[in-house]
Amino acid sequence: LIEERNHFDVHWIEPERNIIRIKQVEDLQKKFSYRAAESSHKVYIMDEADKMNQEATNRMLKFLEEPPQGVVAILLTSRIQDILPTILSRCQIITFAAPSPEIIAKELEQAGVKPGLARAAAQIANDVEEARRLCETESFAQLRSLVIQLSEDILERGTYALVTIHDKFLKQEKATDKIDLFLD
Repeated sequence: LIEERNHFDVHWIEPERNIIRIKQVEDLQKKFSYRAAESSHKVYIMDEADKMNQEATNRMLKFLEEPPQGVVAILLTSRIQDILPTILSRCQIITFAAPSPEIIAKELEQAGVKPGLARAAAQIANDVEEARRLCETESFAQLRSLVIQLSEDILERGTYALVTIHDKFLKQEKATDKIDLFLD
């Protein structure tokens, strides 16, 4: 039930249009004013907690300062540096390791991404969602093909391949904004 997000005492908060707003936190607080229905605890899970706007952050801080009895809060983020120190001081921080590139690639392949593209994205991305977003862009597939071509050219022509890199990569306007991916 929890994985399906159907457990009555487990509530999820996720960004709406990339922001967690005060209304979402207020709605959560209202839900937590009632007793737990199926267990002795109520749990809320805030995904991408770093996306709270200022008003939501202030309301969450008050909620964390005096939580109702039997309430467990789980704030998830991959950008802990973007969460206010006053909120962090009221949390127990548990750090999880990023999934290995092999696990990311396998999950992408199971979702229908071509193996070569999945492996390339998995080496660059920190998580499955980031890798999936990369795979969905045409420019990433083109960039991967270009890197393969340049690698073969380096093996065949050695340092003369630098001319090819300049001609095929740096002169392309679309590619210049993706140079960090190329250099990774």
